Amino acid sequence: MYTVRNKDTGEQYSKLVNTYYGYQYKDGEWTKTDSANPNALYQIPVIKENVAYGTYEVTISVLYGEYFNSTGNDYYSFWLDAIRVYNPMGEYADYTKDNEGYPQYIKLHDELATEGTVTTNDNLLFIDGAEKAEIGLYANFGPNNEVYLAKGQAISFKIPANASIASIQIGAKAPSGTAKMNVTGTANDQEISSATEMYYKVNVDATKADQQVTIANNGNGILSLTNLKITYTNKSSVTLAALTDEDQANAV
Repeated sequence: MYTVRNKDTGEQYSKLVNTYYGYQYKDGEWTKTDSANPNALYQIPVIKENVAYGTYEVTISVLYGEYFNSTGNDYYSFWLDAIRVYNPMGEYADYTKDNEGYPQYIKLHDELATEGTVTTNDNLLFIDGAEKAEIGLYANFGPNNEVYLAKGQAISFKIPANASIASIQIGAKAPSGTAKMNVTGTANDQEISSATEMYYKVNVDATKADQQVTIANNGNGILSLTNLKITYTNKSSVTLAALTDEDQANAV
């Protein structure tokens, strides 16, 4: 359980998080695995919160309950790997000097659930227990904050024109060790070797309308995509444009 308290206003709320090793598909049903997978993915974000700029106190409490017992043991082992703070100085800090002003984070996982905004190729997506999972299955059994691509899989989306855009970046990592990412317009694959989310520039001309971006995994390891990060010269935002049938065909 974690509790977030705004130290300026005193407002607080708590949430429960159930952690487990993953899922497996057996005898026509999905079940939680009760032992560590030798091919387990690492540094998977469990909690992600969007809060207004301010000063916060976060308390993490590790609790045991039979209802959440997914391991077959009467105990849990807990490790706090890391925390990450986005936009720590507030939107009015002078990030624009480094083309990092007014960042907008678009969560690709959530965009997949918005019909027509993001499409996948015919191989669909990767989750534990299913290397070619359909979107409905992905929503119920997939990761909460990331999009996983196995070798040969890809996603595609379109960014509308906005003259205030300073940079477009994709958050990516290799939770199984290594991966190779290829982004539209790049001749060579980008080697991804960090299990920590890093941001990589996407070369798109933001002055042109509806620029389509396709990101593919050309390596043997799992490629994790987290957020589409867009920064601006002035305060602004965009919504991903809908993909036509022709766009989806081009992506494949």
